[in-house]
Amino acid sequence: MTSVEPYGVQREACLVGTFDADGALVSNPMPRASFVFRIAGPLDPDRFTGALRTCARRNDVWRTRIRRTPDGDRLIQDADRDTEPMTVTCASTRDRDRLAELLSATAYAPIDLKAGPLAAAVVVETAPDEHVLLIRADHAWWDGLSIGAFLHRALLCYAGGPVPDSGPGFGELAHAASVRDEERETARAFWADAMAEPVPPSRFPGGRAKRWPDVLATSVARFTLDPQAMAAVTAARGATGASRGRLLLAALCFVTALWTDRPLPVLYARGGRGDPRWQDVQGPLHEAVLAVGTGQPAPTLGAWAGAHAAANAAAPPLRGQWLTDFGGVEALRARRLFVLNQLPPALIQESVVGGLRVTPDGGELRDLLRPPPDHRGVPPHNGLHLMVHWVGEVLSISAYTDPEVLPDPAPVIAAIRRFWLALAETPEIEPARFAETLRRAWPA
Repeated sequence: MTSVEPYGVQREACLVGTFDADGALVSNPMPRASFVFRIAGPLDPDRFTGALRTCARRNDVWRTRIRRTPDGDRLIQDADRDTEPMTVTCASTRDRDRLAELLSATAYAPIDLKAGPLAAAVVVETAPDEHVLLIRADHAWWDGLSIGAFLHRALLCYAGGPVPDSGPGFGELAHAASVRDEERETARAFWADAMAEPVPPSRFPGGRAKRWPDVLATSVARFTLDPQAMAAVTAARGATGASRGRLLLAALCFVTALWTDRPLPVLYARGGRGDPRWQDVQGPLHEAVLAVGTGQPAPTLGAWAGAHAAANAAAPPLRGQWLTDFGGVEALRARRLFVLNQLPPALIQESVVGGLRVTPDGGELRDLLRPPPDHRGVPPHNGLHLMVHWVGEVLSISAYTDPEVLPDPAPVIAAIRRFWLALAETPEIEPARFAETLRRAWPA
């Protein structure tokens, strides 16, 4: 049995989760990692579900549990645990409503964090040689990149090859997250200082400010940016030299600052593990930062966007146990209220293995998911959480909001779009003038 400190996102689970009298974590209100895929080809459901279960048993991260001990919160691994780490069900339907019901049942099913499986999957035949696959896991143990890697291993196993290695083991994972990051102390000091200032109140029209523990996202809306907006992003990239992610971060910071008396820091979680050292580690090891401003006025919107992107690109990274998309330095100094979470491009790659073509859902199937009426809503403690999916040159955004803080996320998305269009068409506009234009266009 192995016992190590919680790493990454699990630190936040220790803050917001519920423990029983024996110290075991029994609930986690944070969002699950859940992804939907389309499978084309002659699929043998029994053999495919067997491959999923085989690879799940090889994932030692799923053999762990969080337990509160006298020595602090610990991750306990029990390699001899009898419980299957993943449940897999199969079904068949041609009815869209029934498909939605089947996917939602797996996506929102309760997870027994004390002793039950930490992951689940459902395989639904929707037509001859066409299937839909949903894989879900608790986010404290898995992230999107891990789901993509797991599915690829399962496909190789299904094709008849040897079961691929699931990557570094549990002990290596914790060690890599906490010890091998040579920039850890410097980065932690930088971000602790960057988060030292109090968060300015942000009162969107129709909304109200709330204390951090009282903020709960209970509503979700999804948006797809049109080709004109995406063309503007391409043009802005050429003009500023900034990446798409940096331009999205700059836009969100600019928009949220419309309703504050000073720039509002935005938590920016890149779920991609940009450093090769972290690519093969199984489990939630995101890189996340808090957006930092330039501290200097800019004469034009183009100059502002370029300087903002450069300042954030130069900020030191925080990885592993020190900062993730849902935890970190003193819980990210009360988390801030607005979060941008960018999923890695590796999630959206099409796979062709063993005669099957597996394509990640572009949003249509995900929109079928419906939580039960008593579902708490995710994620907690954020007034606005934008989860971004890049599929080629198409950008889709899932906006989770607390309606009391932000009644409608649509104006935020519209303002982000206008920000990009302005960067492409009128980058010479003065930032304060453009900010006033956005305020006047905001619905009453």
